[in-house]
Order: sequence, then structure tokens, then C-alpha cells
Amino acid sequence: MFTVASFVNMTKHKHLKLDQSKIDRAKKLLGVKTEQETIERALDLVLGEEPTRRSLIRLAARFRSSAKAVGRSGALPWSTPS
Repeated sequence: MFTVASFVNMTKHKHLKLDQSKIDRAKKLLGVKTEQETIERALDLVLGEEPTRRSLIRLAARFRSSAKAVGRSGALPWSTPS
């Protein structure tokens, strides 16, 4: 059985109240020309960070469980005992 994914243009017209100075700063940092592109790129950056965030959470959990296994009550393996 095959599932075919189709991508539908989910662009919607929005009216938002945003801090203009933040938009201007982000626009300059991202090196884009329009506010639309600024918002799109900023959202892409945030969404792109999700896999890294999930990996860091799993890694932190692994270190916590490893620390508990050696009797450090949740301390990270590389920390010095108090």
C-alpha cells in the first residue's frame, strides 16, 4: 500500500500586530529584502531547530539516567560530586 503525500499551499492572509523593530532587526540579520521573507525565514529557522531540540532532550535524559546509575542523584556524569 502506498501513501502519496500532496503538498497544498497553506498560505493564508494574516493581520498581525508585530514589533516593527524586531522585524527590521531580523530582516537585517537574515539579509532579506521583504518583511514577508523575513517572517518566512524566521519560522523556517524555528521549525528547523525542532529535531535538534528533541535530540538534546533525549541526550540530557540519557545523562541523567547514567548519573543516577552511578549514584550521583541526577548529577551529570562529568560533574564533580558535592
